[in-house]
Amino acid sequence: MERRLLLVFALTFLVIVLFQPILKRYLPQQPQTAPTEIQNPTSPQPPPAGNAPQIPPPTTAAVSEKAAVRQAGSESQTVIENNLYRITFTNRGAQVASWILKKFDDDHGQPLDLVNNAAAQKYGFPLSLWAYDENQRNKINSVLYVSS
Repeated sequence: MERRLLLVFALTFLVIVLFQPILKRYLPQQPQTAPTEIQNPTSPQPPPAGNAPQIPPPTTAAVSEKAAVRQAGSESQTVIENNLYRITFTNRGAQVASWILKKFDDDHGQPLDLVNNAAAQKYGFPLSLWAYDENQRNKINSVLYVSS
């Protein structure tokens, strides 16, 4: 019995060791990052060697289009309502400020609001975005989004 167990361990170890080169070939590889050089746009560029096609550098207009930021001028609320619910969205962080179920009552006999304001102040409102970096999380949840 002990010999069989040792044989199983030895064969398992052998299979793992022998299949490493095969697995490395088929598993996804990490992309090799080449160091990039920052060129001064005013410096002359050397002529291309041979018949290689020359790729023009990106223009500053294309870069500024990507960096253009749209932000609402003031905070506004959007209400979506039907006979079952009333949802109030705010454009500050694109969050839900209130989510009232009309056919259900709370302890006080009022329509049930699913958003607990005390917990929302501590943990965030529903549909708020979350990021590991606290500064980034605060930034994306406090910006005024443009509603369409």
